[in-house]
Amino acid sequence: MVEDADRGILVGATAMGPRGGDILGIFELAIRKQIPTDDLRHLIYAYPTFYRGVGEAVRNLGSDMHMPPR
Repeated sequence: MVEDADRGILVGATAMGPRGGDILGIFELAIRKQIPTDDLRHLIYAYPTFYRGVGEAVRNLGSDMHMPPR
């Protein structure tokens, strides 16, 4: 994931792995619709699925004062 930190949106992302293609849709939606990364941080991601990895990745993009440090 690549974030434009000044605007707080995703500008790029990629996925790799046996089911990596399954999560590309959420990246495309977030990039095309310029969904704020802070909104993405606070989504509820289904568990146990590969979408959970998206939630972990977006939380690692930058600091978020509302989330506890990992």
